[in-house]
Amino acid sequence: MSTIQNDFNSSSTVGYVMAKAANSNNTSSNTTQATTALPSPFASSKEISQRIVDEIQKGIEAAEHSDEMYAEIRCHFGMELPRFECRFVPLLDQVQ
Repeated sequence: MSTIQNDFNSSSTVGYVMAKAANSNNTSSNTTQATTALPSPFASSKEISQRIVDEIQKGIEAAEHSDEMYAEIRCHFGMELPRFECRFVPLLDQVQ
């Protein structure tokens, strides 16, 4: 996991990963208080690292509970933290 985290953290795009999905709408139109600072829409490196660990762990747990002999864990780490995902995927046509 540390290799994946290190690779991701050394990427030039790591500072631009959104903490929430771009299409999520969490604005409140009834806010009457003026805010002095807007919250950052970007995920912190700690949030990113934790999400990577959580998703890889989900894939490992799925593999442990599977009867498949040949499989892989596929991960997709995009530009929005909620869309980070790792899956356990059985490999087809493997010689047994």
